[in-house]
Amino acid sequence: CLIIDEADRILEANFEDELKQILKILPK
Repeated sequence: CLIIDEADRILEANFEDELKQILKILPK
């Protein structure tokens, strides 16, 4: 359970970074 939780957290952080990059590229 702990390993899955850790992986989940990493995926979440990754997703946030990707989202920020996409928002940067998109015009306002």
